[in-house]
Amino acid sequence: MGGGKVLALLLTVVMLFTAILPVAAVVTINTNETIAISIGDYIIFGTYYGEPILWRCVDIENGKPLMLTDRIITIRPFDAGGSHPNDNEWNRRYNNGSNLWETSNMRSRLNSTAPAGEVVWLCENPPTADRVWNGYNAYAHESGFLSNDNFTASERSAIWQVSQRSHLSYADRDMAIYGNTIHSWNINAGNEIAIFVSNFYNAFAHYVTDRMFLLDVPQVNRVWQNSEMLGDNYHRTRPTQSAVNNSEWQGVWGWDRLGVEYNWWYWLRTPNSSGLAITSDESLWVGIRNTVLVQRGYHGRAGVRPAFVLNLDSAVFISGNGTYENPFVVDGNGNGNWSDGDELPISKRPKNLNIEEVTLANIHTATSISIPMPDTNLSAVRPMIAFLDGAMVASDVNMDYSIANNVLTIDMTSVEVPQDLTEVRIFIWDNLQNMRPIMDVIEIN
Repeated sequence: MGGGKVLALLLTVVMLFTAILPVAAVVTINTNETIAISIGDYIIFGTYYGEPILWRCVDIENGKPLMLTDRIITIRPFDAGGSHPNDNEWNRRYNNGSNLWETSNMRSRLNSTAPAGEVVWLCENPPTADRVWNGYNAYAHESGFLSNDNFTASERSAIWQVSQRSHLSYADRDMAIYGNTIHSWNINAGNEIAIFVSNFYNAFAHYVTDRMFLLDVPQVNRVWQNSEMLGDNYHRTRPTQSAVNNSEWQGVWGWDRLGVEYNWWYWLRTPNSSGLAITSDESLWVGIRNTVLVQRGYHGRAGVRPAFVLNLDSAVFISGNGTYENPFVVDGNGNGNWSDGDELPISKRPKNLNIEEVTLANIHTATSISIPMPDTNLSAVRPMIAFLDGAMVASDVNMDYSIANNVLTIDMTSVEVPQDLTEVRIFIWDNLQNMRPIMDVIEIN
C-alpha cells in the first residue's frame, strides 16, 4: 500500500513540532476583535463549590494556552487503596493507593462528566472513606469535575482533549512505549523543582489522553521558569477559602495548618520512581517551599490544582481584559474535539510493540518496522514518520506499508532516513485528512 503526497503536511508539522517557545496565542474576542492570550493572563471559566474558577495561562504549548487554577481549589487524595495491577509483595498499592496516573481516582474524576455517585473509577477502587488515609476527604459520592455542576456543555467544548507524555513508576515499566530507565534525580543536590527534570525524557513513560489533568514535573518547571511573567514562586500557591472550608483535614499547627494565608502542597501527576519497586504507591507533589516532595496516593491532605489546554477554535471570550482584576470571561461555542458521551480514553495500544530491535543506532539499516495495531478500521490507517535532531529535520508520509493480521509493517527501504538523529517518532492516524491518532506516538530514541 502506498501513500500520496499531502500538501497540508507542513502545517501539521509546524503544529506538532515547535522550535520557538511562544508567549502568546492569538484568538478572537466576541468574533470581531483579535487579541493575544499571553502567559500571565487570567480567565474565569466554570465553577467549583458554586464559585467561579479563576485560571491563569502559565505556558503556551504547541500554540495553545496551558491553563492552571490560580489557587488550590480542593483537598483530595490522589488514589484509593484496593486491588491494583503491578502491586508488590508488600501490597503497597492495596494499602496506600496507586501512583499510576492513567487509572487513578484523581484522573477519573477530573475528566468525568457524570453526576454524583456515577463517576466511573478506572482503577475500580472508589475513593470511599475506608480506602483513604484516616477517612479524610473521600470523594466517591461526588459528581465528576466536568459535570453540569461545574461546567456547561458549551464551556466543556472549549477544553482541548490532549495526549501527553505521562511517566511511569518502576512497577509499571512494562507499560512504557519509550524510555529505558527510571525517573531519578540527585537527592544530594536538594529537592528544588529544576532538579527533578534531570533525566525526565529518558525515563519510562507512555501517552495518556486527558481533558483535565494535573501538571507533571516539566510543566511545573516551566511555570517556575516563566516567573518573570507570572511572578516569583507562582508554582507555589495557597488554597481558596472554599477549599479550606470543605476539607476534613485542617492540618495541625504553624506551617502545617491549612488556611488561605499559607502555601499548601498540591499533587502532580508524576509518580515517584526513585529506583525502587516499593514506590508504586507514591506520587510527587509541590511543597510549600520551592520543593518537590513525595506522598502516598491515599493521603487526603494534599491540594488539587487542575490544568487544561484551552481550545482557541471553540473558546468564546465574552468580556474582560485578562488581568487579575478584570479576567477574561470564557465560554465555548459547542464545537470541541470531544463530546460528553465519549468514554475517557485509556491506552488501547498493545503493551509490547515488538519494535525493540529498531534503534537510532540501526534505523539506517533496518528494512522494516512492524507495529501491532489496536482493533480499529484498518482500511483508513495512515502512518507518518518524523525525524528529529533536537527539532524536526524531516518527515515522511510517502513510505510503502502494508497491514496483515492486525500488524502494520513499514517498508523502511522506501524511507529516506536523515543522518545525526536524536529521535524518531511514528504517528498512526485514521487518515491524513482528519489526522486523529488511533494509538499512542511511538518514539525511537
